[in-house]
Amino acid sequence: MDTTDAQAGTVDMLATTWATLRDSGLRLLAVAADARDPSLGDVPTLTELGCPVDGRGFGGLWAPAGLQPALAQRLEAACLQATNSDTYRSVMSNAAQVVAPLDARRFGERLKAEEQEAHALLAQLGLIVQ
Repeated sequence: MDTTDAQAGTVDMLATTWATLRDSGLRLLAVAADARDPSLGDVPTLTELGCPVDGRGFGGLWAPAGLQPALAQRLEAACLQATNSDTYRSVMSNAAQVVAPLDARRFGERLKAEEQEAHALLAQLGLIVQ
């Protein structure tokens, strides 16, 4: 199933990225995000519609365990500076990507939370034993 199936009326709905949907002529019904994106108009989140789905994607920079603290701090500062630059934000905006930089501590917390959520879902589906 892809955008052309929805455009042709073969399927009634499609879960995709805004970058794919943006110029498709299809109507955006909801976003899988923590909050509404004002640039999209009056489009609710899935949670607002009663579907607490978190379909966020994200990227990050990982380094070896035991990395010297001074080097880790320099890498963190460089990453935060880059993600806050006008150039980076422009490129991400053109790709319809949300920029939400996190420092190392908060990124680690997010990874841990993602792992716990995935583990709980897999257990609920009977794919792993808790």
